[in-house]
Amino acid sequence: MSNEQRATYESLIRGALDILSRTPHIGRPRHELSRDLHSHPAGSHIVYYWVTNSSIIVAHILHNRRDPGRENWIIPNDE
Repeated sequence: MSNEQRATYESLIRGALDILSRTPHIGRPRHELSRDLHSHPAGSHIVYYWVTNSSIIVAHILHNRRDPGRENWIIPNDE
């Protein structure tokens, strides 16, 4: 991956995180993986995150070919 490609993809992921920080419930609920977990696409990756009372907490950013069922989903402490 070239530096230009890396910068473009980083911008794409940061943009998705910005959108999620403003509209956290836009993502798909993923309660089968973990309580309050959501997912949202960012290019060929999926952002997995928890929605809290005041923010989002990113759990993983996985390539869309990865099986999220194989990951460890540790629920963060409630705020």
